[in-house]
Amino acid sequence: GFTFGRDVAEAFLEQEGLKLMIRSHECVPDGVAWPFHTNSVMTLFSASNYAGKTLNKGAIAVLSAGSAASPHITSYTATEVSSDEVDVHNLNYLRQLILEHKPRLREAFRAADEGGTGCVSIERWAAVMQGTL
Repeated sequence: GFTFGRDVAEAFLEQEGLKLMIRSHECVPDGVAWPFHTNSVMTLFSASNYAGKTLNKGAIAVLSAGSAASPHITSYTATEVSSDEVDVHNLNYLRQLILEHKPRLREAFRAADEGGTGCVSIERWAAVMQGTL
C-alpha cells in the first residue's frame, strides 16, 4: 500500500476533477472514517466484526448522481454467527459450486487421471478444483 497525506490526496482529486476519494482495506471502528477531517478522503470498511474478533461496525456508502461528493453512509453491526454456522454455509456454497460445474469438473478429473484409475493425488485434486472453479 501507499501512505499519503492530505496535500497529496487533494492534489490528486483536483488533477482528476474529483471531489471525493473512497479508500478501503483498513478496519476502522465505526465502518467509516475521514482521516484528514475533511470531506475529501473517506475510509470505508464494510466487514462488521472483522475476522470474528474485532468489534467494529461495517458501513456502506450510497452515491447518487449529482451528489456523489456527499454520499449517504449507513453503518451496521453484523449479528453474531457461530463458527458451526459459517462452516455449514461454506459447505453448502461449495456443494453448489461443485454441482454447477459438474460437467467441467468431470472432464478435468478424467484428464488429470492419466492412468485411468479413478483416483488422483490430493495435490492434483486441489489443482483441478482451483483451475476449474
